Amino acid sequence: LWVDVHVFETAIRRGRRLKGRAEDREGLEWFERAIDAYRGAFLDDESGAPWIIAARERLKNMFLGVLKEAGRLREAADEYDQAIVWYQKGLATDPLEEYFYQRLMACYDRQGCYAEAARVYERCRTVLKTHFDVPPARATEALYQRIRNRDPVRA
Repeated sequence: LWVDVHVFETAIRRGRRLKGRAEDREGLEWFERAIDAYRGAFLDDESGAPWIIAARERLKNMFLGVLKEAGRLREAADEYDQAIVWYQKGLATDPLEEYFYQRLMACYDRQGCYAEAARVYERCRTVLKTHFDVPPARATEALYQRIRNRDPVRA
């Protein structure tokens, strides 16, 4: 019997057990197994029964968390292309999670892709304005200004 939720949760636990040790790569592999096992919203075709909604949110938050952890490990290894993939998956799952915009901007900055970083910032700004009528967080604004000031086209 194969249950995707069990595979997903087990992979996250194993990855976290190894994270921060010499076995970081193995932990990352477990995180990536968890990412691959996540198939979207839990029982998405089912009703909005309270227990389903709670499980759906818990699993989604676990997925977002593992994307953040896997992305950070990829960034630490200077593997920005793969970190970008995970952060984009995070935004596809929750476009209101400002952390993913920040990390995408940082990855593009490290790759020298200043225009792409600016596009990510503009997308963040638009999404937050549309949904909440608020500007990006100060940390997002500060990161954008640092990137903008470093852009060699402006220098």
